[in-house]
Amino acid sequence: MSDYPKHGWDSEEGVDEPVLPGQFNARVQGQWASSQPKIRRNNQWIPIAEATIPPSEPPEGLDGGFSWDQTSTDTDWLYDADAAGNLNVETVTTLDYSGTGSVTEAVSNAAGDPTVIVFEVGGQIQIGGDRFQIDTPNLWFAGETAPWPGITFSEGRVRTREPNLIFSHISFISGDRGVSEAKTNFTAEDPDTMVDHCTFALSASSNLSWHGGTDRASVINCIIAEGLYRHTFHDQARSRGLLDLMDDQAGAENQDFTHLGCIYAHHVRRMPLMRAHCCMANNYIYNYGHNVDGYTGSGSGGNIVVSPSGPSGQTTNPEITWQSCVYEPGDSTPSGYSREIFSFDAQLYHDDIEWDDENRPLTDNNQTILAEPPTVPAGLDLENDLVPASGVIDYVKANSGPRPADRPDYEYELVNSRLQTGSGVIDEVSDLENAGWTTPWDYTGTSHSLNVPSTDIIDWIKTNYTAVVEGTA
Repeated sequence: MSDYPKHGWDSEEGVDEPVLPGQFNARVQGQWASSQPKIRRNNQWIPIAEATIPPSEPPEGLDGGFSWDQTSTDTDWLYDADAAGNLNVETVTTLDYSGTGSVTEAVSNAAGDPTVIVFEVGGQIQIGGDRFQIDTPNLWFAGETAPWPGITFSEGRVRTREPNLIFSHISFISGDRGVSEAKTNFTAEDPDTMVDHCTFALSASSNLSWHGGTDRASVINCIIAEGLYRHTFHDQARSRGLLDLMDDQAGAENQDFTHLGCIYAHHVRRMPLMRAHCCMANNYIYNYGHNVDGYTGSGSGGNIVVSPSGPSGQTTNPEITWQSCVYEPGDSTPSGYSREIFSFDAQLYHDDIEWDDENRPLTDNNQTILAEPPTVPAGLDLENDLVPASGVIDYVKANSGPRPADRPDYEYELVNSRLQTGSGVIDEVSDLENAGWTTPWDYTGTSHSLNVPSTDIIDWIKTNYTAVVEGTA
């Protein structure tokens, strides 16, 4: 792959015109030397050396998205430790997966104490085809503290096996290189795990999954996109979004799942598959496929939102609040695809859902429709905290994913060029690269220094880093 940018804007004559993927040499108000690698940042080209400089004018519509206190996830362990002066800090100083200064060393050093992990480096952390298994509780991975382009975990799976974990402003993009089998980007298996302003993309299995016993889980302000479809790693079509699965064991029902302000794009299945008691609101689902191109290897006819009864011991009839979401077909949605938006059993409350109603019904009528929302986080006011469905697309395009005020290039191109356009479901990461788009494997590592205080650490991060990358500073 070339080191040079592959997309941007050309304004040689002072008038912005789109530069199509594959046009490698672009400029803004003049020329730049092809010998100096540059990257596109918010419609301008800048030298890679200046990549950590934030844009002078963030995009419009930024307000930070949904907050932690609007979810059901318990974060008291973090705030209590900070208030008592007992919040440990571990600093990641290398993009190497292991060794001195690595993220795995930081997790090991935390040893179960309430800890925030901060980053003095930005770029791609390659797991090396392995599984990054987190067996330590009480961790906040504060990806917003990294310099641009932030932190991306790739070439492997992140799996959590302990409670009280928060991941913010991080990309989980396993991809199909450096691994020998299909990998789910991220799997959680214990209570009170939250992902906020994260990306889950380009997995050859499922982009994101939650297993039995993950009570009070939250997925907020995230991008879940471009699951790989017909990949040589498997014999069935995948391209799966989010799976919330109750294992067939006693007491494994997932309670109080919060799913707010997210983008799904270019999947065939599971947008999401939800077997949990949950609240889903202000999500935008674009380009849902169905047996794309008539592929006979598909293990499913394709689905959009499903809550099927699982094997013995799994949740049946989950209680679901479903409000102010938008479902929009795209180039991979066949014209003859008439499957309903919501399938199978649930105790379902729904309101203000926009979808292509000329092509499909809203539900398959297997649900018990409720007059009042059954599952709502205590801190979320459905009347005052949500935007109406008519405003959801603009809202999530402004606020979802890592660092929305200055996105990494993969997310920037996805949100600004591969939503509501001619893009579709893909089979391999190389499909993007061959079309001239940027992937995390094009990123150059960056670094900066952090001066973490000994007290009021959460406020220091939220004020100096979270607010900046979310455009609310």
